[in-house]
Amino acid sequence: MTRDASDLTSMAFMKMPTLFSSFMRLTMLLLYQVAMPIALGKSLTITQALVRFGPAFAFPMVLISFLRYRTKTTEKALEAQHSAQNAMVQHVKMAIANFEIVRDYRKRGATIEQFEEKIRAFNGRFASTAAINVNNNKFAAWCTLGLTSIWIQIGGMQVASGTLALGEFLNYLSIFAALGAMWGQVYSLLLSIQAAFASLETICRYMNGDVEDEARMFTSTSNRRHCHAAMMEVEKEALEGDPADLIPIKFDALHFRYKDQGGIGAELKPSTAILPQGGLYVLVGPPSQGKRTILKLLGDVLLPPCPGVAKVDSEGSGALMIPGHLRVIHVSKDPLFVEGSLLTNLTYGVQNGSSDGSLERVVAICRRLLLSDTLMQMLTKDFSTSWKTILSSTDQALLHIARALIANPDVLCIHKPTLFLNEKMGDLVYEILQEYVLNRGLEMDSNPYAFHTRRPRTVIVTARRVAGTGAKVADIVFNVSSELGMMAINKQ
Repeated sequence: MTRDASDLTSMAFMKMPTLFSSFMRLTMLLLYQVAMPIALGKSLTITQALVRFGPAFAFPMVLISFLRYRTKTTEKALEAQHSAQNAMVQHVKMAIANFEIVRDYRKRGATIEQFEEKIRAFNGRFASTAAINVNNNKFAAWCTLGLTSIWIQIGGMQVASGTLALGEFLNYLSIFAALGAMWGQVYSLLLSIQAAFASLETICRYMNGDVEDEARMFTSTSNRRHCHAAMMEVEKEALEGDPADLIPIKFDALHFRYKDQGGIGAELKPSTAILPQGGLYVLVGPPSQGKRTILKLLGDVLLPPCPGVAKVDSEGSGALMIPGHLRVIHVSKDPLFVEGSLLTNLTYGVQNGSSDGSLERVVAICRRLLLSDTLMQMLTKDFSTSWKTILSSTDQALLHIARALIANPDVLCIHKPTLFLNEKMGDLVYEILQEYVLNRGLEMDSNPYAFHTRRPRTVIVTARRVAGTGAKVADIVFNVSSELGMMAINKQ
């Protein structure tokens, strides 16, 4: 789309002044043809006027007719060329992003062959487009030659019959040659503008695609309405502190399923649950029952059901109420890293202007998670990518968790935080998550006043079994199943 915007500007908008200039020159030539007989004191019959001015109006009629006839062909060829070019770029991007699996399964050769196929496809599309452009560009010259030849025959007959002076004939001939050149220039400009139609159509398609604005507005309005009602209730009970801290996260008979998936994907049966702020909650249950779906709903990755709103990927009923003032971060199970140094990655989720990303706090949290000395030394180094090459699976998992804790959200949703860790490290992570909840943050100011000025911290994680450490330290354990939905259970 970046290239499309550039093409639209360079091939369309920037050509408009030149096009206007060409039209002005054409207008002056036409006025000269009208003014010359009047200056010589000659009267023109309709037939003489057609002979003198016919070619001037025949040029645009023929050229515009040809442009209209070739528009669809040219646009389709350009769209096919752009698609083939995009396919090459996307293939390279895919190969880079998935290099590890390409390397592990020894698919380097196959990946290169696929790229060569993309190149051949692009070359074929480019050759077709080039042939169409050559024919389009040459048509103006052919048209000028053909119309001038016709006029020479008709004008020559009038010179022979004495109705047209030889000097006037030669003058008109030079004017028509100039008109042909001018209309050829206008035609070339119109061709250039026409070449931008494919880019314009692409931009319009992206700008007018389906968006979630209506669904998000519905969700936001519904959430604010529920939170306002809850605020009115808790204000009566709040003796001290901010009443907003007493508004819970609430599942109100929430029923969620993916739309148009043919039954694929977990379906969350109608579930009612209340999660007070300032707690550690663990979701357990059999595989593929909807635990990750719940975290995505909480983390705003998926939108809850929006009755009456068409452009959403879900359907169902009920409501999910999350206090709007809470900052929620969703952390997937797979460790991910962005370009930049190790410190840049660890402070990626820190809000602008916040002191949560201070080097002292980052170092303290990393030490709590027992990161290796080598990684600790890299925190002060400005390596962009080299630090990634030495990471073990455990290092990646711990950095993944450290980044979430450094971000210091009000609600932290983590999918299987101990998946890549041994039992000892898993126990340590749950101990740290529990401290994060109890102290309203990790490695924060321990002053009692500072503690009460911070909002409660809520952590929601998924786990594989009830007997694990996560379920033991949790305030509430919820079992998620396709038959009963989300239900609180006895963690004993």
